[in-house]
Amino acid sequence: MLNNLDLEDILLEAMRKILNKSPLVKGNLIEILASSFEKSDKFLKYYKNKKIKKDVISCLVEIEGKNKNKKIKYKVSSTVDLEENFKVVPLSTASSFMVSIVPSVLTNMILHNQIAEKGVIAPAALSNASDIIDECKRYEINFNESYHR
Repeated sequence: MLNNLDLEDILLEAMRKILNKSPLVKGNLIEILASSFEKSDKFLKYYKNKKIKKDVISCLVEIEGKNKNKKIKYKVSSTVDLEENFKVVPLSTASSFMVSIVPSVLTNMILHNQIAEKGVIAPAALSNASDIIDECKRYEINFNESYHR
């Protein structure tokens, strides 16, 4: 959502702005629609001027597999709100907050020899993945986990 608009409403608003200029549109539709959105380097300026009022990002990961021949489903979701992450990391966006915390936690853990594995490995595959999640929670990333058997 962006300022309480759903994705469809955001796209319709972008098309309305474009079609107000000219009813004839030529070129790549995605690039044309993207041109009507605020540039990310202007985020802070627009937020301070109250042009951007709300910034929320959500992430959902769903994994299906088997454990001892029983089908399981694991879901983890996280939602970060701009107002909440400003309390932890001032002047960050909701999306930058969410994508920067895990690499920061991992870097700190590597520097303190808290990760034994070597090579390119997904964080979830590390032997201490739960410790990584717990550390991320300290930075106010709210993981909601559920298991279905």
